[in-house]
Amino acid sequence: MSLDLTAPSNEKESDKEWNKKSISLVNSSNDNSIRFDIHSHTIFDQIRPVVSLLVKSIDAYSRSNGLRKRTRTPAEHDRFRTAVRLFVLNLYRAYLSGQDLAISLAKGTFRSGSRYANLYLTYRPYIAAYEGLSALGLIQVTRRWSYTRVTGKGRTTRIAATPKLIEMFDTEDFEEIVIGRAPNAETIILRRDKKLVRRNKRLGINADTEPQIEYPDTPDTIRMRENLKRINAKLRDCGASLLPGENAFWKCAERMAQKGERGPLLCTQNHLHRVFNNGSFTDGGRLVGGWWQGVPREYRKFIYISDIPSIELDYASLHPTMLYHQRGLDVDGDPYAIDGLPRDVAKKLFNALVNGRSHFSQDTRRMVTDTGMSWDDAVSAVRERHPQISDSLGSGAGVRLQRIDSDIAEDVLLTMLDQGITCLPIHDSFIVQFCHEKALRDAMQAAYGRQFQGWKIGIERKPSILDGGG
Repeated sequence: MSLDLTAPSNEKESDKEWNKKSISLVNSSNDNSIRFDIHSHTIFDQIRPVVSLLVKSIDAYSRSNGLRKRTRTPAEHDRFRTAVRLFVLNLYRAYLSGQDLAISLAKGTFRSGSRYANLYLTYRPYIAAYEGLSALGLIQVTRRWSYTRVTGKGRTTRIAATPKLIEMFDTEDFEEIVIGRAPNAETIILRRDKKLVRRNKRLGINADTEPQIEYPDTPDTIRMRENLKRINAKLRDCGASLLPGENAFWKCAERMAQKGERGPLLCTQNHLHRVFNNGSFTDGGRLVGGWWQGVPREYRKFIYISDIPSIELDYASLHPTMLYHQRGLDVDGDPYAIDGLPRDVAKKLFNALVNGRSHFSQDTRRMVTDTGMSWDDAVSAVRERHPQISDSLGSGAGVRLQRIDSDIAEDVLLTMLDQGITCLPIHDSFIVQFCHEKALRDAMQAAYGRQFQGWKIGIERKPSILDGGG
């Protein structure tokens, strides 16, 4: 394997060749991108010769063009190699998903001493790898960095593999590479209030602009991290995939790659972590990171685990039921049955009121008014339907309920793990092989009862491929 070290030209013909060979990539005018993950990881040895070749090629290019005067020390070489490896893994992820790769070129990208940082990656080798790959014509910038101080919002640089690098990706060796997340990546993440971060950036306040917060470990965070370590070890080789039933895989992948969806369909992302919000371990905490969580609900029935069809069980009306049971009250009928509103609208409105305080999106308001009912009348109808828990509406209680439902999810996963059963969580629902339906149902009911003093909750079975109809 060899590389042409000639610097790429800027002729229009090269642009035509780029468009021809990278037709699978999204148009750079779209904001479809995946983030550079400093914890991308693979155990497959096929990537080693590729990384070695790129490191040697960048070094040779730098020497021949007088860009580097001294040889790297062994420690510097290892860090540089790590940076090149991470760029290759992330660019390959982006290539597979048909999206650009979002990267930061700011000097503060990597903070020393942070629990969230990759222990082996620092800014200098990261930039050296980026500049070296760019010089060899292996990556192309599809969108430059931008920032608007008025809104406090910015957009990082977007890059993509060029045809030269894609030729390396299209070899048989790369087809076998599975990309996951490094085992040492932090799994308990504490985030600031997003609005606070944007406000401080807009005002130019340097403090409290990082979305992730450093924190001292407690017995609770240590316990959660150890539990996730066990869960992720099971999920690492769980054999879950989305099978092509009636082209479901490709239809699903196409939809997920569209702007506004959660992101690419990469069935190698099996590593879960918990995200807590608003700088508090009482808010949020849901388990995220699994590829199946981004699959639209109508395609979940095509998920197989070790080539065996799956079923999905869901807690019925979870948050309203939790609010009632917290008060020692039973739920009267369907909590989403509200006069004057279709059930799906009532459900979305109820959850918006539980999660929000006073400001609600135009989409939420339009969803309600499109039914012919005014916003104020609809909110009043919800409050009248639920007078016992009306104090929780517009209170922002949703994030605190998420902490409880995420603890329930952790309980379910550990119970299934103890039975040797692979279980895929989707917040308030779970997917297992169809033969384990009863075990999952029992685990869900027991976990809920442990949180709510023995109260029972409805558990629903979602449509399955076993039901027929493809």
